[in-house]
Amino acid sequence: MKGKRRAHSDKFKAKIAIEAIKGVKTLSELAAEYKIHPNQISTWKKQLQMNAAELFTHGKKSKAKTEEELTAPLYEEIGWRQALIIPSGDNVDWQAYQDLVFIISLPLRQRKIYC
Repeated sequence: MKGKRRAHSDKFKAKIAIEAIKGVKTLSELAAEYKIHPNQISTWKKQLQMNAAELFTHGKKSKAKTEEELTAPLYEEIGWRQALIIPSGDNVDWQAYQDLVFIISLPLRQRKIYC
């Protein structure tokens, strides 16, 4: 059975890709020095060449959203859906439940008006 996969840091990948682009050493020499397959170095080199222009686009693109910004609306939607579970029992306020169903049918932006 082979060993565990190695996870290389972004700095390490960039360093090797830059060395490969410089061309001072061959891919085989770099692969032997850093104990990485030459195909992996070629892949990192291509990624750097393809994405290098993005480093110089200041303010042209909006920054990537954080994980919290992406997941917050989803968790809010889950909360609304959990509130929609049909209640049981004799003392249920069905008018309030119907209002809740109506609010949930609205897009998230409009729901804040009713709450």
